Amino acid sequence: MGKRDLNTPAAASHADDSVGQRLGAVLRCARDDLIAGLAHTLRVMPDSSYAAQPPDTLRESTGTAFDALVRALEAGEVRELRAFAADLAAERVKQGFRLSEPLQAFAELRSGMEHALRSAWANDPAAVLAGTQRVQRVVDLAMWTFADAYVDATMADTAQYLQRLRELNAQLTDESTHDKLTGLYDRGYFDLALARETRRAARYNRPLALAMADIDHFKRVNDTYGHPMGDLALQHVAGLLLGAVRATDYVCRYGGEEFAILLPETNLGQALAMAERTRRSIESRPVNLGTPVSLTICLGVAAYPDQATDGPTLVAQADAALYAAKAAGRNRVAAAGTGPHPHPPPLPQGREAPSPCTAGGP
Repeated sequence: MGKRDLNTPAAASHADDSVGQRLGAVLRCARDDLIAGLAHTLRVMPDSSYAAQPPDTLRESTGTAFDALVRALEAGEVRELRAFAADLAAERVKQGFRLSEPLQAFAELRSGMEHALRSAWANDPAAVLAGTQRVQRVVDLAMWTFADAYVDATMADTAQYLQRLRELNAQLTDESTHDKLTGLYDRGYFDLALARETRRAARYNRPLALAMADIDHFKRVNDTYGHPMGDLALQHVAGLLLGAVRATDYVCRYGGEEFAILLPETNLGQALAMAERTRRSIESRPVNLGTPVSLTICLGVAAYPDQATDGPTLVAQADAALYAAKAAGRNRVAAAGTGPHPHPPPLPQGREAPSPCTAGGP
C-alpha cells in the first residue's frame, strides 16, 4: 500500500482531525483545573459583574463555554460554537455585563488552554505550535462572534441597554477606576499605574513599554453614523485591544478615541510586535454599525529606559511617535525616534467610513 499523500485534501483533513482529537484529550483531562482557575480569576476581577454570580452558577457557565470550545477544537465544526457565542452575548447584555468582561474571560480561557498544551506536550514543539494555533483560531472566532452579537443585542433593545447603563453609572463614584463607556481603565487609573510601573522598572532595572493608540478619522464615524454608533465603535475597538494584550498589561481609555496600553516587562521590539498585531486585528475586523464599517488605528510606541527615564517623558515620546504615524498616512505603527513602521497594504474587508468633503479631524 502506497504512502499517504500529505498534500491531498483527504490527508490534510485526516491530519487536522488528529490534532483535534489530541487537543480534546489534553483539555478534557485539564478541564476541572482550568474551570476552577478561570472562575476564581473572574470573581476577583476589579469591579467585575462576575463577582455577583453565585460560585456554582459561575463554574457552570464557565464549564459550558469550555465544552463548546473543546467540541469545536475536536471536530473543526464551528456552527455550534457561533450559536453558543451569540446566545451568550444576548444573555450577558440582559445581565448588564460590559463588553470587555466576557471578552477578557475568553482571553483568560485561551491562555489556560495554551498553558495546558505546553505542559502536556513539552517534548513535542511541533504539536504545541499546531495546537496553540488551533486554540487561538477557535477562541478568536468565539470572541468576534460574541462581540458582534453583543452589539446587535444592544441595538435591538436600546431602551433597556440605556436604562441599565444609567443604573451602572449611578453606582460609580469619583474614585472609580474604569471608563463608563468602554469598561477600560480610565485616565486617572492610567496615571497611577504609570507612576507605579516606572518606579518598579527603575528599582529592579526592568523594561517597560507604552503604546499610545488613536482611531483614524473617528470624527467621520460620528458624523456619518451618529454619536451612539460612534460609542459602539469605541466599545468594539476596546474589546479588540483587550484581546491583544496579556492579563498583566493595562489598557486605558486616555481620552476621546485615544487609548494607552502600558506593557510591563516589555522591551521596544516586543511592544512593536504587539502594536502591529493589534493594528492588523482592528483593520481586519469591521464593526457592525448597521453595515460593516472598517476601522484603522495608529500606534506610537516608546520604551523605558531607551527612549525615556520617567513616566511623563515616556508618554511624550509615545505620543510623538503616534503623531508621526498619523503624519505618514495613518493605519501605521511608529517607534519613538525611528519613524513609521512599514506594513503590508490594508486588508480590503468591510466598508470604510465615508469621507465627505466637509469631514475633517484626526
